[in-house]
Amino acid sequence: MERLSNHRNWCRVTIVVLVLISRNPVWIRTNMPTSLGKPFNPT
Repeated sequence: MERLSNHRNWCRVTIVVLVLISRNPVWIRTNMPTSLGKPFNPT
């Protein structure tokens, strides 16, 4: 039973971290790959 509660705690921590990251535009810009901001030009 302890493993299940430990897993739930990790899930909650992960969700909180993802929410914090997604709400911070500076964090998004610094961690976004540069290729996402450029148009795709196949050669």
